[in-house]
Amino acid sequence: MRFPISKSIDTEKKIITWTISPETIRIYAYLNFWILVLIGWWLTDRHSHSNTDILVDLLGFNSICAYFDHPPANYILPAIWAVNYLLLASYAYASWLRVYQKFLQGKAKVRNYWLFTICSMIEVIIFTIFSIIFAVGPQENLLVHLLPFTGLVLGLSILSIKNFFYYSMTVSLSRFEIRERAPKIIFQTIY
Repeated sequence: MRFPISKSIDTEKKIITWTISPETIRIYAYLNFWILVLIGWWLTDRHSHSNTDILVDLLGFNSICAYFDHPPANYILPAIWAVNYLLLASYAYASWLRVYQKFLQGKAKVRNYWLFTICSMIEVIIFTIFSIIFAVGPQENLLVHLLPFTGLVLGLSILSIKNFFYYSMTVSLSRFEIRERAPKIIFQTIY
């Protein structure tokens, strides 16, 4: 894997050019999130003596957030989430920057620029609020516990939908491709 930020130096013109790869940042963010989930699972499954079926008892189903709820997982995972938060916030900002750059070059419409700006702000707010999940367990307040996790799912969905619109805007798909291929792309991404 490569680094998300690279630089090149032109000694003749005395110019340093920094290149940011938003998609590499996103890959690192997703990898870090799944590491967080795996560590949470391992700590909860192997080292916790708490009832992890509380969500099953209350809602009738369980989710991966059950691995974030009990000691020692909720002692260690916030530090891993801090790294993930920085990666996700950096991705939101870097992806916004590329749309802003297209907007300044006249390659993006005003409504696309504002849509990306609003979506990026919503994503960062949701990713910030997610940290509450480590502080409030489902036994204390189920609603306060589930809302940040639901928000994370929503934030990651907005991020994915925003990417679909960015690539549609960048690639210039024909009407046929938008009508015929876009649903298949969405279907393959979701499932």
